[in-house]
Amino acid sequence: MGSEGWLKQLGHGAYLRTGSTVDWPGAVYALQAQLGLNAPPGAITAFAIRGYTQNVALGGREIILFGNAGTKLPVWFASHPWSQLVTLVTTNVFTKPNKATSMVKFEGIELEFATLERAAFEIMYLVPKRQSYEQALQVMESLTSLRPQVPARPEDPAMAGNEKARPLDTNPGDYTRADIGDC
Repeated sequence: MGSEGWLKQLGHGAYLRTGSTVDWPGAVYALQAQLGLNAPPGAITAFAIRGYTQNVALGGREIILFGNAGTKLPVWFASHPWSQLVTLVTTNVFTKPNKATSMVKFEGIELEFATLERAAFEIMYLVPKRQSYEQALQVMESLTSLRPQVPARPEDPAMAGNEKARPLDTNPGDYTRADIGDC
């Protein structure tokens, strides 16, 4: 394949067309669509993509992916110099299959992002180790359109037929806070 010069190896198991470039949105798409990795962009990233952080530009901001404990990014992804720092935060907080994500078109690519409701929980999870109280407060104050039915149960009629929005299970008895100091 690569001997004809049509493909360039990005890393073990990852290729792109010679002359093409890829940045973190395309790589996250590959993680989601091709590898089936459950690590959607979330927290402040999910808010910034939707325009809820007008006072802080996404251009210089860290991209935060949230995955379940034990989730690991492929070496090609973790070692590539993306235009922005991409960090994976792993936790057992969002382990239920109803993970509260929605599809968002970003830079021409449909990606699965945390819903605003889940992203709000993720931001609070990151306070104070990785997210300041002040920034979290600014983002929360800008929220005027959160859906009261989210979190919702999977059998909730409001969610029927809506495969794009998945509800979040908020049973506090199921949560364990993992130490994110090593993220």
